[in-house]
Amino acid sequence: MFDVTDDKEENKMTINSRRLLAALAIFTASIVVSPVSAPANGDFLEGLSCTSAGPDDPIHASFCGVAASSIPPGIGNHPSMVSLVIRSHVSGSIPPELGNLSTLEELIITSDNLTGSIPPELGNLSNLEVLQINGGSLTGSIPRELGNLPNLYDLVIRGDNLSGSIPRELGNLLNLQRLYLAGNLSGSIPRELGNLPRLIWLNLAGNLSGSIPRELGNLPSLGLLDLSGNDLSGSIPRELGNLPRLTGLNLSQNLLSGSIPPELGNLPDRVPSITFGPPMISRPGDRDMDGYFISLDLSENLLSGSIPPELGNLGNLDKRVSLTLVCNFLTGTIPPGIGTSPMSGYTSGGAGTESAIGSRVPYRRRWASL
Repeated sequence: MFDVTDDKEENKMTINSRRLLAALAIFTASIVVSPVSAPANGDFLEGLSCTSAGPDDPIHASFCGVAASSIPPGIGNHPSMVSLVIRSHVSGSIPPELGNLSTLEELIITSDNLTGSIPPELGNLSNLEVLQINGGSLTGSIPRELGNLPNLYDLVIRGDNLSGSIPRELGNLLNLQRLYLAGNLSGSIPRELGNLPRLIWLNLAGNLSGSIPRELGNLPSLGLLDLSGNDLSGSIPRELGNLPRLTGLNLSQNLLSGSIPPELGNLPDRVPSITFGPPMISRPGDRDMDGYFISLDLSENLLSGSIPPELGNLGNLDKRVSLTLVCNFLTGTIPPGIGTSPMSGYTSGGAGTESAIGSRVPYRRRWASL
């Protein structure tokens, strides 16, 4: 499991530390709660505001409760707020006034009833470290202004109706450690994402097209790369086999063609400990078992040729390996190194076959209704 320390901000108080101190400060600080009682459906917005009263008494806390069916723009008038978490059935749009919370470090909004677009004003939150927006009815594109957040290390945006391309400006987030974007996204994967030296978790889901940028092979900290369920084409970059910490690679359900790069057999024999800033996010593929777990899923593509014998290297070390190659146009037999390795969940050609011989049309879930 990754160590949860940020060497760059070693002496800085983390969000979790502030929450703990704030909880202790409740006994001495004033507690201000809205006189409006919370409705029965649980639509109650709660923000934690922390202010400094001096070097010896740095944290005082006040909880502000607002009973509402939508996010009130007035929340943007709390200049000392550091954490805002909204998990309820609120509807309506995300108010652009949230961009006025200059001290905000954590913003999490989760509601299936959110509508409208993500306000570009969120790019003004220069202290923001965590941004998670989960809204099933959100529309519009991902604002390029989010690339202006220098301290951001966790970016999660999910919405079934989100559209447009992935902003290349996200390649400016040099402290980013997790990037998870899901929606009706289109266009190609920006090669600028290969400029993120601390990125550990990269998950892009939508209708992305074009080829996989070889620049993704330049990410020294990457542990999980999940590009499944898109319309990516072209060959698999051999540079992905050079990632020293990769334990999970999922390229399934795309239109990738060509042969399987033998370099994928170079996935690491040992994964050194790397830092991942607060809060803790488990290592992709981390399991409670001896050694560690590696998952390689290239199923449901248009891959051809034989299975590289180098993939047998994955199971010859102190690792548990899941290798999935079903529904491709692979030929030949399973290399002996793979057949005798202690892999778990190994599948190759078609269901029920014992070799990779055959030319099957890949089953595509999104084609099921055609």
